[in-house]
Amino acid sequence: MAKWLALSGIGVGSVGIFFGFYYLFGGQPEMGIAIVAATTVGVVGVLAWIRHVFFHAEDAKRLGWESDRPDWAWEVGYANLGFAFMAILAVALRMGPVAQGLTIAGYALYLAQAGLLHGYRYFTDEVKVPARLWRSCVATLLFAGVMGYFAFAAVNLPNGKVVDVEPTSAKPSAAQPAGVMHVKVGDMSVGYKTVGPTSADPATKAALPLVLIMGSSGTMDTWSPELISLLARDRKVIVFDNRGMGETDNPMGAYPFSQLADDTAGLIQAVAGGKADVLGWSMGGKAALDLAVRHPEVVGKLISYAGDAGGTKSLPPTAAAIKVLMDTSADPRTRGMELLALLFPESYRTAHPDYMRTYPIPKEQMLPQEIDLQNTAITDWAGVWDKLGTITSPTLIVTGLEDQFSPAKNADMLVAAIPGAELAAFNGAGHGLMYQDPVALGDAVASFLNK
Repeated sequence: MAKWLALSGIGVGSVGIFFGFYYLFGGQPEMGIAIVAATTVGVVGVLAWIRHVFFHAEDAKRLGWESDRPDWAWEVGYANLGFAFMAILAVALRMGPVAQGLTIAGYALYLAQAGLLHGYRYFTDEVKVPARLWRSCVATLLFAGVMGYFAFAAVNLPNGKVVDVEPTSAKPSAAQPAGVMHVKVGDMSVGYKTVGPTSADPATKAALPLVLIMGSSGTMDTWSPELISLLARDRKVIVFDNRGMGETDNPMGAYPFSQLADDTAGLIQAVAGGKADVLGWSMGGKAALDLAVRHPEVVGKLISYAGDAGGTKSLPPTAAAIKVLMDTSADPRTRGMELLALLFPESYRTAHPDYMRTYPIPKEQMLPQEIDLQNTAITDWAGVWDKLGTITSPTLIVTGLEDQFSPAKNADMLVAAIPGAELAAFNGAGHGLMYQDPVALGDAVASFLNK
């Protein structure tokens, strides 16, 4: 029985490691870490406990140990059970990759000393010991080494546990953007932040930076922190304030909408090495399309999320959305609450009464006159529908099927007009998809960028 328990442990551990690597390199590293913790530590630890505690005499004979030391076997057995319990608890309570990685690291160290002990016994014992002890030494050390790799990968990922706290009181994490920096772009000083890559994978160093273009009336603090963390695993992410918003000034005064694409191109030249993947949300999705049309040399891959190509061909927002967007007379808090409600479908708001907690409260200033200038630029833009066929960047169009600000039909038209464009449509999602389900959006974008 001891033999079969040992083989079962090797089998379960091997399967866990296989799927761990599958998910680790398949864009879902948290899933890979959790699988290894649950199987290669949790299940294997329980099997080892059963083998050592209940079949210690048979196991000792099999490996050439002293069979009259059940106290020693119990110590070893319950040590395995302790590691197994911690790993299963870390996975069951969704403590995140760091906590799970620490249990993997502890068990890897434990197995390493066990493997070295087996090897020492094999080479130094005067009494002939079974050859399987040598095989046990090699297998144990191999498992310990692979688990050490997973532990290292785990502690270098942002902790995936979602904490129900106000965003302004969130503690800094590994994926939190650096402080605000400024760079001169054309006539203005642009405020921006960077984060990532947070993954230990050397391939991340070769990835293009990802520049995020914010929507109307928003600042870089408005991006979903969870989405930023997901995207920053594999690449540097650059967020910035559009002209006249937050940390970016606007010496020009009134400006055409195309200026936003020119500003972004200048930022990419200044801080992203001249070329970057680009993701734009809402108005930023429009600017991203304009950027790909007018400055193709700076765009790697293109993601337009809840955007359109402007002009009269685009389907407009609903009447309720237009009213809130264009009305700057209300105090900032009231206007913010009205906008926030429209980001989520009514069914979602009903099912999640605390939906406002998912929206980060911007700390930056947005002056009403600058919002007016931005709205005027959007309204006066003739659009680039007739030029979408010239886009050569690999393109992903993202939409929520219940979007009130940019109806999903716009996404269908964009995919039809842009050569080779892909569509990611989310059922039950509104304009605020990145707050509703940042993981689903982050996975879709990361999968596209990592192709």
